[in-house]
Amino acid sequence: TASHLNLFPCTDIEKKPLTDYVTNHLITADSTDCDPLVRFFLQYQFFELLMQRIFSEVISEFRQKIASDNYTSDAWKTRELVSKLGEKTSENYRISRIFGFMLEKFRFETEEIINNCKALLKKIEIQKAADPKDYSEAKTPYYKVRNVIFHGFASHSIEKEDITQICDSVEKITYKLSLCFENLAPYFELENTTPQVEEG
Repeated sequence: TASHLNLFPCTDIEKKPLTDYVTNHLITADSTDCDPLVRFFLQYQFFELLMQRIFSEVISEFRQKIASDNYTSDAWKTRELVSKLGEKTSENYRISRIFGFMLEKFRFETEEIINNCKALLKKIEIQKAADPKDYSEAKTPYYKVRNVIFHGFASHSIEKEDITQICDSVEKITYKLSLCFENLAPYFELENTTPQVEEG
């Protein structure tokens, strides 16, 4: 229910689209008898907004690096940087970086989301309702569940209660995340300060 959310007014212009989405769309879905699959879809759109921010930051960092002397004078380094761009802009990478940030800021709530996702994926695997190869490229359990739902894998065998548990755990974190989410750069360094979520 919406009581999980501690709402504080947001005056940050950059973060306002995120907080507005939570208050205008997610709270309504979370506080009404909304179909769990619809609720999951609406919550995933919140993560899409975060991923769009990361996409813009990746492109901005790429453009700055590619214009620097280190790259304009070294064709091999430029080629290597360009080859990384596809990985860094992929949805798989971006959602993994978001969950890495969430684990740093809200470990308990994030682990609850991950564990609920793993429980659903395990049930699907036991029921042999979907081939794990259909979603195994994803590192983050939440993104694996997204692929299972959005691509129709095992959709006939997913129980509403399982999706509801995931949505309830995501609900607890969305508004807090919208207020504290920050630039996760650098994206092209070998060692990033914000961890990614490894497959599991």
